Amino acid sequence: MRSLTRVLLAVGTITMLSATLALGFNESGIDYTDAGITTAYVGLSTTGHGLTVSIAAVKGPGYVGTMDVENLMPDIDSGDVPAYYGSRPWAPKAFAAVVELSNASTTVNELRVQHNQTAPEVTMAYTKELTALGYAVAEDPVTTNIAVLTATKGDEVVRLVFVRRGTDTLVTLSPS
Repeated sequence: MRSLTRVLLAVGTITMLSATLALGFNESGIDYTDAGITTAYVGLSTTGHGLTVSIAAVKGPGYVGTMDVENLMPDIDSGDVPAYYGSRPWAPKAFAAVVELSNASTTVNELRVQHNQTAPEVTMAYTKELTALGYAVAEDPVTTNIAVLTATKGDEVVRLVFVRRGTDTLVTLSPS
């Protein structure tokens, strides 16, 4: 009985941790058959997965920045779109230059997004939106080119690293 209790406690702990050690990702706002998309809009929200990053073809709630995706979509006339993307495309396939996931599923362990905006502008937008979503945000400037935010809400802790790349900003989000 004692062994069974230990196993159940361990499984419960792992289950609880797995719920908080992932990010949600939603790309349903992108029509992958539309080769005319030039800008993708990134937004933040909270779902059952905790903090969720969304990309869409239009600016919506939770907006934190844009991604320049012009010329990243394949030629729709070539017939490659359905063959390459299938019935459930993933943004990293289409926008590999600006979005990278560590796992291509509903929840991810790390997400990188390249915004075509300056680092201070992007950092401020993320801070504002995370605060509006109920996260306590602490900033740790590392250098003039790198800043780190820690966003905490209950048991959920997300680390965000902002790296300036010329006039672009690379943001890496990962659960802590």
